[in-house]
Amino acid sequence: MSKYFFLFIFASLLFSGGQIFAAGPGPKDLGFNNGNNSNPHNLSSLSSSNIHAAAGGEDRICVFCHTPHGGDPQTPLWNRPDLALPDSSYPLYGGVVEIKTIGAAKYTNTDASIQYPNGASRMCLSCHDGVTAIGEVISGEIIDSSMTMSASGTIDLAKSHPISFVYNATVMGLINGRKTSTEYQMPPIDSQAPRDSLERMQCTTCHDPHVNTRGVGYSLPFWRNYTGVEATDYSTTCDACHVAPPNNTGTQHNL
Repeated sequence: MSKYFFLFIFASLLFSGGQIFAAGPGPKDLGFNNGNNSNPHNLSSLSSSNIHAAAGGEDRICVFCHTPHGGDPQTPLWNRPDLALPDSSYPLYGGVVEIKTIGAAKYTNTDASIQYPNGASRMCLSCHDGVTAIGEVISGEIIDSSMTMSASGTIDLAKSHPISFVYNATVMGLINGRKTSTEYQMPPIDSQAPRDSLERMQCTTCHDPHVNTRGVGYSLPFWRNYTGVEATDYSTTCDACHVAPPNNTGTQHNL
């Protein structure tokens, strides 16, 4: 089937209200169906979430993040303007073991040759950095300049799980070498916590930006591993990389 057909379908969804449905067992989250407009990533004027365009304003959903034409050259179809923000604006996580001292992890904001954060995490921070106007896009005008990220939605990377670092067998071995026991393992191929194509852990390793699991009874926001049992899904995700202690209650080791 022609690739142009798929582009046509994408464009049709984007500019006809953007009824996007989550894959797997999750709910229909980013469409108008069944009143599912409370997803925080639905920024359209039809949204019932806390932050959204003004009544009578932009009613498309996908356009706040995606565009079929004229997007950021680093990320196809990406409609956010933030990807050139200075790396020094993002502090590093400083846990028990500072992964930034493990060169193979490529986790730094001091080496100009390494972009940090990177990949999908940088895309997430185009809104969650607390600086970039979330109503601003590349392709088109500022959709709603009054839209700003809430304090609770701003991600402080110094207090979050480390992201944008390479996690492979080499890095795992170096981390475990600093421990008194084996605390880290490699996730299986079919892991519920997938790394990106460059073996990096990103925000999307644990979170799916389209599926609002908090909206279906979870306390975990946008949790990628959604089966309907939150405690199990949390532990399964963490245990993909962390070696679970006996009688695991979901509390994991610090990196």
